[in-house]
Amino acid sequence: MLVDVGITRRGLEDIGDVSSITNLLGIQHSTSQKQQWPVSAGDGIVEIDWDAHKITSADELYHTVWETISESTVIQAPVAGVVEHVERIYPSYEEIDEDTVLCRIQTDDDTLKKAQAMGELLEEDDYSKYIQECCSPGKFQESTV
Repeated sequence: MLVDVGITRRGLEDIGDVSSITNLLGIQHSTSQKQQWPVSAGDGIVEIDWDAHKITSADELYHTVWETISESTVIQAPVAGVVEHVERIYPSYEEIDEDTVLCRIQTDDDTLKKAQAMGELLEEDDYSKYIQECCSPGKFQESTV
């Protein structure tokens, strides 16, 4: 089984503008040999550096005061398996959205079913329901900015 790893729409609401993506596994993109890297669930795969601006206050003349935020977010392996590919993405040229695949992990059916049974993975409809019921809007969701 192949698992494509990316960021959900809700996850994107919690990060600002992506400035760089770092491959934490050290996978070489230029080799002609197929390489594989074993990972456990929760291992960091890529780190996303991002910047954002947040309104912090307004002065007595109602001028908006902005704060710049620069942080990073680590994307973790959702299941144990073998990373077959980490995508090389250039955020300055490519837009990152919920369809962007950051990496691909090969896992077995038993590992996938076990993760789902333990509630570590959700089907898309279940995830959407979970987000609506349990989570506040993201820090940078358009309606909150």
